[in-house]
Amino acid sequence: MPHHVDEDNMVSININLFDTIPIIHIDHEPYPYECAFIDVGHKMHGVEKDTNARLILKFCLRHSWQEVYDRLDKFGLIK
Repeated sequence: MPHHVDEDNMVSININLFDTIPIIHIDHEPYPYECAFIDVGHKMHGVEKDTNARLILKFCLRHSWQEVYDRLDKFGLIK
């Protein structure tokens, strides 16, 4: 998937559903993850070719990064 910024100032929570570790590139830097909270509406991001298949459960939220972060942190979901 080419590098891009999502519409609507969206943020996402990506959860890996396979045994292999997926990698997302944010501002052209690779980030492996099991679960990631990403400001996809403001950060350039994309997926580069990989030999591993990927299956991601993705929650797209149209709230500010800070609002979602604060709510997740309130319930102890931010490490």
